[in-house]
Amino acid sequence: MTPPGIDDLLADAAVPTTPVHGFDVGVALRRLAADAARNRQTREALQGRQARKARQMLDMVSRWTVTRPEAPAQLEDLAVGDRVNVDGVLVFACLLRLTGYPDSAQFWWQLAAGAGNRIAAYCLHLHHVQRDEQSRAWLWLEQFSGTSGGHRASLPPDYYGLPEKARQFIREHGTTGPLTTEGLKDEIHRLAAAASGTIIGRPDNRLARRITDLA
Repeated sequence: MTPPGIDDLLADAAVPTTPVHGFDVGVALRRLAADAARNRQTREALQGRQARKARQMLDMVSRWTVTRPEAPAQLEDLAVGDRVNVDGVLVFACLLRLTGYPDSAQFWWQLAAGAGNRIAAYCLHLHHVQRDEQSRAWLWLEQFSGTSGGHRASLPPDYYGLPEKARQFIREHGTTGPLTTEGLKDEIHRLAAAASGTIIGRPDNRLARRITDLA
């Protein structure tokens, strides 16, 4: 008897198939589309909650920064001093954020964070979370915490730690509403009009004198 050839063995090994009856391709595609839409809505809702919480946190940290007793002197030192006062840079960045200039605030936060100011790094973390720029948010969070964990694709949904001094500010002053910045907005607008580009440049003594108008 002749041994079976490879073709005979492969034929015997074939898995029998049963015709599928009643499968509706249209229904299946609609179900897949509905699942994808639900997943997208869940992801967008999570991102929206993250952004909203980060925005609230950034507002609190900014308020704490500009209302510290030493903030006016730090801003004045930045305005008239011969060197760049890093603490004054942080104050100026937070003022810019509170008065509606987030891109300029980002520039000045980066300057302060690059000089080692950890609160500025934390502000940048929150700034990028609210813009859903997760990789950048992680980089600044790592600089704030002094750790390096490599690239992360997304943020844990419940991670919004605050520096303890900012926590203390919130406990003492509450979060009843934004600061009254109307007196400073005219000065910030003046600096914005004088800027040669899109980023507002170094503050002047006129702005430094008005920071005490915050209430």
